[in-house]
Amino acid sequence: MVKQATKGQKEIYEENQSTILTFGAACLIVVVIALYSTYAYLILLVIPAAAAYKVFFGLVLPWITAPTGDSGEEMDDKKLRKRERREKIVYRR
Repeated sequence: MVKQATKGQKEIYEENQSTILTFGAACLIVVVIALYSTYAYLILLVIPAAAAYKVFFGLVLPWITAPTGDSGEEMDDKKLRKRERREKIVYRR
């Protein structure tokens, strides 16, 4: 007896199929370009490189360079407002 799939599982399956087809088309384009250049396979590294860049500069680096909070030094209001404005500008990017 075959188990009936729920609507959510069917939608997930269809989305996965379209993703696989899209990636297959991208790989086909890279293979065609690779007929003319030996460096064309580096195009496939663009997506993982962009993801690594976002993770490093968006998550790891701010975590490493964040102040510890144990500075013990009280900031006056002017310095605190200036620091908050600077942080807002950084997070808008």
